[in-house]
Amino acid sequence: MSQAYQAPDFEWAQSQIEQYREIFPRYGLYAETLRRLLEQAAKKHAPLAIVQARPKAIASFAEKIQRKREKYRDPVHQFTDLCGGRVITHTPDEVRAMCDFIEKNFIIDWDNSIDVSQRLKPTEFGYRSVHYIVQFKPGIFPNAMVSQEIPEAVFGLKAEVQVRTILEHAWADFNHRLVYKSPFPIPTKWQREFAGLAAMLERADTDFAAIETGFRAYVTNYGTYMSPEQMRNEIALLELVMACDPDNVELAHRVGKLAIAMGDWPKAIALFSRYVDTGYQPVLRDLGIALCKLHNAAPDSPPYQQGQRYLEQASAPAYRDSDALASLASTWKQTDPDRARDLYRQAFEANPKDPYALGQYLEHEIAHQHDVHLATMLRPVIEDAIERCRERAEVGVDLPWAFYNIGKFCLLLGRPHDSLRAYIKAVQLTTDDWMVATSLQSLERLAVVGGKLPGLTWAHRFLLLVRASRFNVASARQQLAALASPGGAPIRGPVALVAGGCDASEEALLQSYRTLLVNAFAGFTGTIISGGTRAGVAGLTGDVQ
Repeated sequence: MSQAYQAPDFEWAQSQIEQYREIFPRYGLYAETLRRLLEQAAKKHAPLAIVQARPKAIASFAEKIQRKREKYRDPVHQFTDLCGGRVITHTPDEVRAMCDFIEKNFIIDWDNSIDVSQRLKPTEFGYRSVHYIVQFKPGIFPNAMVSQEIPEAVFGLKAEVQVRTILEHAWADFNHRLVYKSPFPIPTKWQREFAGLAAMLERADTDFAAIETGFRAYVTNYGTYMSPEQMRNEIALLELVMACDPDNVELAHRVGKLAIAMGDWPKAIALFSRYVDTGYQPVLRDLGIALCKLHNAAPDSPPYQQGQRYLEQASAPAYRDSDALASLASTWKQTDPDRARDLYRQAFEANPKDPYALGQYLEHEIAHQHDVHLATMLRPVIEDAIERCRERAEVGVDLPWAFYNIGKFCLLLGRPHDSLRAYIKAVQLTTDDWMVATSLQSLERLAVVGGKLPGLTWAHRFLLLVRASRFNVASARQQLAALASPGGAPIRGPVALVAGGCDASEEALLQSYRTLLVNAFAGFTGTIISGGTRAGVAGLTGDVQ
C-alpha cells in the first residue's frame, strides 16, 4: 500500500539544509580521516580491499529529510549516516577480520548497527552486509597498526561503515539503484530474480573462500611443488628483494617459511626474530614453532619456553588461530597432558573445520575419558574432515599427514579397512621415521579404548612393521618380536603374502587360478603366508606346498 502524499515543508527543510551546510566541512574531514584509517587497517586484514568514505551530499540530505520527515524531526542531529564508509573485501573471512578491528577500536552504536545477514530467514537470500554506526574512540589512534591522527573536530560525530564482500557489493549496488531508490513497488517476478541472484552470489562467495583457503595452504606448502634446489633459489631471490624492502614483514615471512620447509630451523629463527616487534601473528606463530622444534629434546630449556611464549602470543584471543593453538598444545603433550588437551579443545573450537585440530582434540579427549562416544557425536564433523583431507591430498597439500589423519578418522568411525588403506598410502609418502613414530603415538594413546575401535591393532602393528623394516628401528623390532607366537620356528625368507577371496559362489573362478598360482611359485624357496581356510585363495595357496 502506497504512503499518503505529504506536502513539502519548505521552511523546515530550508532550516535543516542550512544547518547541515554549516557542519558539512566537518563531515568532509571525518570522511577523509576515516578512509585513511580504514585503508591502513585493511593492509593487514584485507590487503586488496576497496575502501571508500564520503560525507552525504547536501542534495542527498535534502531529499532524504523530505522522505523521512515523519520519523526524523531534527535529522541534522538524528541521522547517523551523514558520513559513510565502506570496506569491500574479497572473502567473508576478510569481512570478519575487518569487523573485528572496527568493534575493538571504535565506539559502536549497537542499537543502530546491524548485521543484515542475521535478519534474513533460513529460506531467504538477499543483501548481506554488516553496518556499523561508529564514533572515534579517544586515545586509540594513532597506534602500532594505524598512524592516522584523529582531528579534534571529528570527535563526537557518527558515521555508518559498511563491510561486505565484493560479490555482496555488486548485488547491493545494483539492488540499491534499481529497487531501494525506486519510486514504485517492484513486481514480484523481479523480486524473485533478485533473490535468485543473491543466492548464486552467496554460494560463489563460499566457493571463492574455500578455493582461497586451499590455495594459501598450497602456496606455503613449498615442498609440494619445489625441489630443495628450487627452494634454495627462491630464498636467494626473495632475499635480494628484501634488501630493497627490509621492513616488509610478509616477504620475510615467506623466506622463513621456505627455511622451515627445508628443515633449516636456525635460519628461520634468525629471520623471524628480526620481526618479532612488528606483532605480525604468522611470524610469532612460526618463530614459536621453530624454537620448539629445534629444542624439542630440552622442553625445560629457555629457548623452548620462549617458543611457547611466542605461540601463546600468536594464539591470544585477538587471533584465536587454530594452527597456533594446536602447535602450542603439541609443546605440552609430554610434560603437561591436561594442558595439551585443553589447548587442543580450544584449537578445535577456534576452527572446527581444521582436520589436525579435530584429530588431536578427539584423540586426547577419548584417551582422557576412556570412551569413544565423542566420535559418535561428531560423526558429521569427522566425515567432513575426511573429505577435506582428501581434497588437500588431491592437490599435494599436507602430505603425508592428510592420509595419516584419514587413517585415524576412519578408525574412530569404525571403518578399519578404510583406515588401513589410508595408513598404507601415508607410509608410501613418508620420508622420515619421526612421521611414523608420531602416528604410532596417536594409536598408543587411543589404546585405552582399543576394544571399541576395530582395526586399531592392525594399524598399530602395520606402523611397527614399517619402523622395523623400512627405518630399521631396533625398539620396533623388539616390539614385533614380543608379538611372535611362542615356540614358533623363525620365518625363512624371502616372504610372499597371498591374499584373496573365499566366497563359495566364486569357487569355479578361484579354481581357474590354481595352475597359475602353482606355476608362479615353482622352484620358490622361502615362506608363503596366506589365510587360514581351506577354501578360496587360501586353499589354493595350500596346494602350492
